[in-house]
Amino acid sequence: FFFSSRRRHTRFLPVSWARRCVQETERILGDKDNLTLFTMKQLAEIQLKLGELNTAMENHEKFVSGQIEIFGEASNTTAWAYYYRGRFRTELGQLKEAQEDLVKSRDILVNSSLIALAMAEIQMELESYEYAFKKAEMSLKQRQQTFVEFQMEYGEYYILFLRYYLHKKDEVNFLKYIQLLESLINHIFKECSDHGLKASLMFYQGLWELQKNAAESKLKGVELLEKGYRMAERIYGHDSFYIGCFANAFAEGLITVGELEQAKGLLEQIEDTLGSNDLLQKSIMYGDTLTNLGSIAFKQESFDKYKDFYTQAIQAYQWQLNESHEKVRKVRELLGSELPEN
Repeated sequence: FFFSSRRRHTRFLPVSWARRCVQETERILGDKDNLTLFTMKQLAEIQLKLGELNTAMENHEKFVSGQIEIFGEASNTTAWAYYYRGRFRTELGQLKEAQEDLVKSRDILVNSSLIALAMAEIQMELESYEYAFKKAEMSLKQRQQTFVEFQMEYGEYYILFLRYYLHKKDEVNFLKYIQLLESLINHIFKECSDHGLKASLMFYQGLWELQKNAAESKLKGVELLEKGYRMAERIYGHDSFYIGCFANAFAEGLITVGELEQAKGLLEQIEDTLGSNDLLQKSIMYGDTLTNLGSIAFKQESFDKYKDFYTQAIQAYQWQLNESHEKVRKVRELLGSELPEN
């Protein structure tokens, strides 16, 4: 049955794979109802990889409405359609819309561990850290009891736990999950030089070092963040929205150590990619890019620019985050900062 309970990890696959697949996938679209709808979903995932976001969203909408038409609102098949669209929207940073889809899916598939994990990832982004962590722990236990082989999915759990322990600054447990993720990568991807999980590993290692006070640690953090960014760039392409989070973290590290021009060049490239698409203009990732550009403008005393960047950042964040979220509060405080005396 094509709606496997195992997630399809297209986001960890290179863009070259997507380009090879897209023509073949378009060729097999026909008049076979459910098969056509499933192929439409696959095509949407490929288009997402290629950066054709609006077309991908249109195909996901057709996929969901088609499943409802064939199977009805309350069927398991339709529930999985909501789940897949929710995952797609999460990739774009459309958290509110993604959450609505996942709730619809959960209401039908009450005990799905995959939906619980997807919901936990959104709650982590919304700063409900304890709730998200407990959800993910329960989901992992359920998956371990139900499925013997899902090693690939362990990586997604480990990344979520790393984010939680980074927030808590819990070094013991953070390093524990770093080791678990390293072991998983070495076991499954030892023949693969570049992989999304490897890039994510360096991303979190870099963020951990960056939060330390020692200058040596900050430099090490920037080095790791650059390695993660370069690997993500090789996997996804330099103009892919997938590398936005890697680029922002690397740029933030560069800002921390005073490399403002290098950070500015990197961020301007990402701003062009994210800002050119109306779906991504409403993403948290775009807000992060504008916030970092605002920080550089302030440090370079471009006071005519920094307020514009911060104002735009708040507008981007407000699509998905409420006023109490740390990102929104931080930018509002920066926006209200007193200008230094000339």
